[in-house]
Formats: sequence, structure tokens, C-alpha cells
Amino acid sequence: MNANKELEAMNAAFSQLPYWDNIMSINWGDSCATKRLLQCREMGLQSVCMDKKIRREAAGVGVEDDVPELRQYFKEAAQLLDSFHAVADGRTAGANAWYCVMWAWEVAFDASKSQDDFGSLVFTDSTNTRFVITKKALGDCEPCCARITAERALVFYCLATYLGFAPQWVRYFGFGGLNHKCVFPKGILDDKAVAGDEAGFGQVDDVEGSRWQYIPMLTKRELQKIDAVVAQSRHATESVQKYREKQGGRQALYEKVFNVKGTSLVPHIHPQFEKQCAWCDRTAQQQGVPALLKCSRCKIPAYCSKDCQKLHWKASHKKLCRVTEPFPAAAQAPRPPATPDR
Repeated sequence: MNANKELEAMNAAFSQLPYWDNIMSINWGDSCATKRLLQCREMGLQSVCMDKKIRREAAGVGVEDDVPELRQYFKEAAQLLDSFHAVADGRTAGANAWYCVMWAWEVAFDASKSQDDFGSLVFTDSTNTRFVITKKALGDCEPCCARITAERALVFYCLATYLGFAPQWVRYFGFGGLNHKCVFPKGILDDKAVAGDEAGFGQVDDVEGSRWQYIPMLTKRELQKIDAVVAQSRHATESVQKYREKQGGRQALYEKVFNVKGTSLVPHIHPQFEKQCAWCDRTAQQQGVPALLKCSRCKIPAYCSKDCQKLHWKASHKKLCRVTEPFPAAAQAPRPPATPDR
């Protein structure tokens, strides 16, 4: 049983306790940005700070020797930590301190279709309205890194908005590629707005006329997964509803972030990110079936057979599966078909 299944089983077992809530379980390897953002707001930034994990992994504690790429990533992440804190510590202190809260993220669990759909480090301060994200370049194409990093910042801004965070701005910085030093620009936390440039350093906000004013980026598939993650926690559901009401309600926020075109930024699915059965971890191709079938209730896990679905349901999913609210009427507007969920 892998770590995610062990954590899921633990949550299912503890769900019978009156004081337990799914949002309380912290998985340091979890890439679900939706859950981590909710934990930042409900549990405090110190509870989810990733500094220790990144430094341990960079030192080789917990990283397998046969994964040199991962070891190199954490070494670069540790350099970024030092660089960011060198900038932030001289500007803020105490209640306004900045924390690294994610080391790798996707919008929600199993929402990514390629490596481009993942972000790298995420920093935020105690206001939970200002964020700095990073994206590691996969090659030496600096303009490509800048574009993909900006897209991740746009997606992150929309995610935070949909969860009711009312972000002031999301700033981004691409590293790797030709920028091997992994050093943050000194102006990354300046009070004035940051203009984007080809070096992969810029800002996303909601200021009218801003060069990087956000645009709706979340697809229906991503919105479904976000709502499903929220619905797994009673406390998160109540909290998100409260914060959304302050921003005009769920439908108003939905209309701000919904990508009407209904297509992903990356239309193809890289084999590495092909969906696997939630119980046996095999893909549709490996099992010889046309496609995996999603849970009809929460839309999160997928299965290669009814047998796997029954086993997963009995083991843990029964305690965690929740029905999500239907999308607003605007979500049903006709648009070109999206890429099938694989």
C-alpha cells in the first residue's frame, strides 16, 4: 500500500471520531494545491511549512539514490529557499513572515496531464493574499520557461480566487534552464507592481489595465476536482462557503475563473500522467479496457473494473466520498468538447 492509500485509510478510520476532519491530515508529499491552500488558511502557515522537508531531501535524507533528478530538484529548491528568505527576511518579520507551503503542486489530485501542469515552490505570508510561485524549466528554452511559469501563476491565481482567498497578487519566477543560479530577483517582494519580462519574472493581479491582469484559466474538469476536494472536509466546506460569500458567492467566483473554451493548456496527456486505477494502480491500457470509469458520486477516483471500485469503497472511499454541488447554469453553456479524461 502506497503512502496516499495509507493516508486515505487513516482518514477513513478517523472519520468516525467527532473531532476529526480530513483537512487535519498533512501529507508532506501531497501535490494537491487545493487541500494545501485550505490547510494554510485553517491550520496556520507554520503547520504546513515545507522548509524542513526540502532541506532534508536536499541533504539526501528520504530520497532514493536511483532518482538523481529528484535529488537535483531538491538541491535547487534548497538554494531557492535560501535566496527567497534572504530577500524576505530583510523586509518582513514576525506576523508578516513568509513561508514555503508547497514544493510541487497541481490544482487538485490527478488533475495534471503533463509536467507543464505542475508548479514548483509556493511562498505566502500571513495574509494569505500574496503568493510567490516558481516553476522549474525542463530545458534551456528561457522564453518557454517564462510562458509556462506565467500560465502556472494565472492558474494559481484562479484557484485561490475560487476558494475565496481574494488574492492581492501572485508573483512568479522561472528557474532552471539558462538560469542555473536559482536566485530570486531582489524586487520579487517590492510594494510596486512587477512587470513581466522574458526572464520569467512577473505578476498576476486583478488591477484594471494591468499588463498581467488575470484571465479565467480553470476548466470544468479542474473545477469539479476542486469542489470534490473541498467536499471531503466538513470544516473546509463551511469555511469555503463563508469566504466565498464575502466575495459574492460561489457562482460569482465561478464566472471569474471558468475557462469558457473548456480546453486545457496542454491538450495531450503525457504517458507519465495517464490516469491509474485508484485501487490497483494500473492504467486502462494495461488492463485492456477502453477507459477508466470515474466514481459517479465525487468524480475523483477512477477504476478499471467494478471489482476494484468495490474493494476501494469498502477499504476507505465510502467514508470520504461526497456529493458536490452542481455547477451554476453558466457552466452548462455549449462549447467545444474537451479532451477526454483518461
